[in-house]
Amino acid sequence: MFASREAVLALLALAACGGRTTLDSGWDGQAGSVAGRASQGGMFATAGAPGISAGAPAAGAPAAGAPAAQGGQASAGLANGGGAGESPANWRQSPNPLCSGLPSFPGQHSIWSDGNAVYFAGADLASNGLLYTNGGFGWSERMFPMREFQGVTGLRGDTRLFLQQNSTGCGIALLSNASIECSAPPRVDQAQVVSSTLAFALAEGGQVIRYDGSYWMQIGARLDQGSGAQLPHGSIWGTEKYLFVTSTAGNLYRFDNSADSTALDRREKAPPLTYTSVFGFSESDVWAGTTAGTLAHFDGNVWTRAAAVPGCGGVQALWGANGTLYAISQSAFVRIAGGKVTNLDSRDCAGAQWVSLWGDSEKEVYLVENDVSLAGSACGSTRLFWFDGLRLGEL
Repeated sequence: MFASREAVLALLALAACGGRTTLDSGWDGQAGSVAGRASQGGMFATAGAPGISAGAPAAGAPAAGAPAAQGGQASAGLANGGGAGESPANWRQSPNPLCSGLPSFPGQHSIWSDGNAVYFAGADLASNGLLYTNGGFGWSERMFPMREFQGVTGLRGDTRLFLQQNSTGCGIALLSNASIECSAPPRVDQAQVVSSTLAFALAEGGQVIRYDGSYWMQIGARLDQGSGAQLPHGSIWGTEKYLFVTSTAGNLYRFDNSADSTALDRREKAPPLTYTSVFGFSESDVWAGTTAGTLAHFDGNVWTRAAAVPGCGGVQALWGANGTLYAISQSAFVRIAGGKVTNLDSRDCAGAQWVSLWGDSEKEVYLVENDVSLAGSACGSTRLFWFDGLRLGEL
């Protein structure tokens, strides 16, 4: 069973925040600084740590290895013919798939892993934030009142999680053990953590903000989003040297962290496409996805058109490891390696949709699916999957 919500709530201290976030809009919010680092793994990285129920199955979840009780689309192109809904042998001994019952549509950054545990963030109908954690021994749940999580990210080896919120009062909550603190301005679209003293986020309205370990500060002017265009989730990726940002106005931006200038450089030579997501292996190996499914590649000097992702809805998310890139559209999950696109899963455009993607390695790639046909079921419309390098199974 999941950990008791009442027990968790008794541990939470919604601490008063220190510091300040600076935005050109005049927002005068507060930013918290959470001290402490861990030498290995994340907050709930090992069995027996807070938030982990070792060996406890999710209530109502089907048994490991069994197909999903309802719905689901058949996979195509899998190396051994396995289908979505068929579990691989196990995921680090995790007995059963997540059965959250969440009613809301999952965010495009709702899943993340620190290499030891997988985290999934969402919200219930009462706008309470829900954080699910699986360290390889089953799923546990923690509830945070009135926080409505949209995404989760962090840094390997750090004790903190950055939880993006759909909140007018606090855009990012920094969570460390049983302490949660407000950080960043209202309604942050996405955050990406580079190091313990460097993180970036996209604030509502097109501001790019930077975190130095204690404070958030806006860099450059608001991005040109075009007429009615908005910065989507999945549109920021960076390193210690460069930050890359995509805009649905069809623009690509690059910020030089090593320069004194705070301007964001518009990459006029990028292909004139409508961009949705970005991911890189290095400053000279960056990929950007588009609404048309086309991928653009940056080699450190120029952007060029590259492979295309099949399916509906364009590129929803990108992630990769060791030079192998993974991408999802709403109806396809693909692998791009050596210039070759391999379709790992495809489904009907009118059925269940892929919405989120992350991973630890080529054998541990995590995906989030939303299937509206399951909205009234006990486990809700959201299902998590794990790709083990050969086939998909529920996580």
